[in-house]
Amino acid sequence: MDIRRLTFPTGSGKMGIAVGWTEIREKGMGMNRRIPLLLSAFVGALGLAVAGAAFAQAPMQLRWGHYLADGPFVQLEKDFAAKIEKRTNGRVKIAMTFAGGLGKDTELLMLVSKGAIDMTSTAPGYNPDQLRYWRAFQTPFLFQTSKQAMDVLVKVIDEFPIYRQEFDRIGVCGCSSSRSGSTT
Repeated sequence: MDIRRLTFPTGSGKMGIAVGWTEIREKGMGMNRRIPLLLSAFVGALGLAVAGAAFAQAPMQLRWGHYLADGPFVQLEKDFAAKIEKRTNGRVKIAMTFAGGLGKDTELLMLVSKGAIDMTSTAPGYNPDQLRYWRAFQTPFLFQTSKQAMDVLVKVIDEFPIYRQEFDRIGVCGCSSSRSGSTT
């Protein structure tokens, strides 16, 4: 049997398809049937080769929905995204969308919970139905500075498991930061 091999380079090596010309002729397939079969095999192999190469080299793209507009106030988050990209040598990229471009401020947390977006910056007070205990930190005039609020929040999260349990219940992880650079 006369066998021809079509070989295509992929990201991790070569992929080939063996086509038996004699076998096709012996079964009585004429030129009219042979061309669609070969063309299908070629297109299928090419599609697999391209998909394999793209999959092997594709960076991870994360979508971050922010409730605030882009500006100096969100520089901390932008720096965080840049550090992630740098530390992963570009394998992880974070695309930030500001001013509720991926969802309203009251929707962002649940969009993360459902997997529609990967990350969010939102205030817990915008989600009173999902984060009931976090509402205490939205009480006006409770804290004199934002640093004081962050320090108390860190301590409360450590001492009262219900705060983490609320995140667990909706399937998200919390990460907070302050202008002083501390992160929890």
